[in-house]
Amino acid sequence: METNESTMIHVARDGKDLGVFAQEFASECLLKSVLHADDLAWTDGLAEWMRLGDLLGIEAEASAPAQPVNRLVRVVRPRLSS
Repeated sequence: METNESTMIHVARDGKDLGVFAQEFASECLLKSVLHADDLAWTDGLAEWMRLGDLLGIEAEASAPAQPVNRLVRVVRPRLSS
């Protein structure tokens, strides 16, 4: 299946819908380990769901640490003594 920048990809993991991603963004998320090569993917023209890595032709590094989809960072600054 050939995809292009405007292709919208439905992604699911463990039976849960993760959402619909533009092909370029899905590729970026896969390379950053936000999405996984083994996640299931479907787009117009496919008869059935397939591995996201196979659809995009990308296998993310197995050693890459997983990144959370949403991450909040809180910066704590020490209080100045009076």
